[in-house]
Amino acid sequence: MQNSPKHCQYVPYYRLNLADILKDLERVIYMDSDIVVTGDLSKLFDMKLRNDNYIAGVNDMDFEKLSENISTNGYINSGVILFDLKKIREDNLDVLQKCREILFEKKVQLSPCIDQDLINIVFNNHIEFLEERWNR
Repeated sequence: MQNSPKHCQYVPYYRLNLADILKDLERVIYMDSDIVVTGDLSKLFDMKLRNDNYIAGVNDMDFEKLSENISTNGYINSGVILFDLKKIREDNLDVLQKCREILFEKKVQLSPCIDQDLINIVFNNHIEFLEERWNR
């Protein structure tokens, strides 16, 4: 991802391929390195996702600014995300391929938070929105 800001060139993009990287896990909580955990994460980890959602996250406070050029039904901050890896694999969702298509078709102008934009676009309509307490 050559156009990414230097502070997020590689590591944040691994979460786009977690279903393939962590083949033995059914779900995982991804957290940015600047997150401070102050409580029990088991409630988040064990949460049952509604409908056909693949991920869960908290609405981003800068939603309107960051998502002004993309069309999504909400926009999560990617600092804390619950991934249902089992469902992603069962539905054969190729997250990386979808990201490549978005990046190379260049039909969407992405914000400086490219990885976060990609997560919101790829998982659009399949995101469980969490209470703010999970990512303040």
